[in-house]
Amino acid sequence: MADAALTRRLREAAEIVADDARLRSSRWSRRVPRSVRLVGGARSVVIAAGGASAPQAYTMEGTNTGRPRSHPVYGHGPRNTWHWVAQAPRPFMREAIDSQQERMLTAFAKVVDDWCTEKGFK
Repeated sequence: MADAALTRRLREAAEIVADDARLRSSRWSRRVPRSVRLVGGARSVVIAAGGASAPQAYTMEGTNTGRPRSHPVYGHGPRNTWHWVAQAPRPFMREAIDSQQERMLTAFAKVVDDWCTEKGFK
């Protein structure tokens, strides 16, 4: 399996979760679903969301413990005068991974099995 084919298949396997994350975040945002993307190639594939086009993705995902993240409201003037509020999390990425883990695991395992067979491993 050439590197290009391996990269394509790994990205296809990761796209399972990315599609689900887009669907989940589209219930409450127009910008966050458009920001969900795949980064990487043959060595690793990362599913990312947010950035300059949708900075709220980070805040909406919440923390790994499920606690909310805070964000500024009325953020004018010196930072120490900003009014911060805790945002109730909407963990779209974590929920997508949890709901699609079996499909993604099967897809990644098939890619690895095919690659090992091509390289002569038994």
